[in-house]
Amino acid sequence: MHSTHRLSDGRLKQTYAHLIEQPQHCDRILVLTHEQRDALVDEGFPAQRITAIPHHITTLQTRAQPDKKSARRVLYMARYAPEKQHALLIRAFKRVLTQLPDAELHTWGAGPLRDALEKQVAAAGLSGSIVIHSVTNDIARAQRDSACAVLSSLQEGFSLFALEALSFGTPLVSFAINYGPRDLLEHYQAGRLVEPGNEEALAQALIEVLTSDAPEQLRQEALRSAARFHWDAIAPLWEAWWKEMREKVAASSQKPARAFMKEEERCAPE
Repeated sequence: MHSTHRLSDGRLKQTYAHLIEQPQHCDRILVLTHEQRDALVDEGFPAQRITAIPHHITTLQTRAQPDKKSARRVLYMARYAPEKQHALLIRAFKRVLTQLPDAELHTWGAGPLRDALEKQVAAAGLSGSIVIHSVTNDIARAQRDSACAVLSSLQEGFSLFALEALSFGTPLVSFAINYGPRDLLEHYQAGRLVEPGNEEALAQALIEVLTSDAPEQLRQEALRSAARFHWDAIAPLWEAWWKEMREKVAASSQKPARAFMKEEERCAPE
């Protein structure tokens, strides 16, 4: 399950409703965070039928070299779609610019709202400070050029962009949404968690990170948080799940064979 299981209005998503309402029809559901696992269990889904295995990263900068080229650039990578709330982010960043006129926001992605967002930026007179890019294949460069990452989504399963940002030593400012941001930031001084939907609080958090007097500490905390999701740490979780599933399949395939043997034994001539 790579997304939240409920819509913003609380209704179950149709994509997952048949599984959640009839758990007996699946051996196991995999989710990306323990927070979502706990939410599903609280809603009545059998705990033994759900496992949390998060995203993983395969590369991680060394703690000594989180190379950053900009002290004022903010990065956001996401589809240009309503649930990513780019329009809200643009309004919030306009507040940032009143205090930090040299700050920049660079968004990367593709989607139906790109043209509308470019028009919003132009209408606000912010074209020199906010750039709406198309997709990029050079994620490492975008991260190196950025002092801070931002996540303004309405909801997420677990933002891979947010995790990748930390893995490059990029501090993260994020709405405290379901699911993922709390897993990444709650116990690490690697950015800021903000009340969902609060534009003023989002702007203030961005200003705080961009003007931090301890940027190196933020970067190192970002790397420390991301290290928990390196493949070396996540691979054993997949291995354990795969071993359990193989054993389950093997056990279920043996049951008919035992029943057949018993029937033959009953029918064997004396």
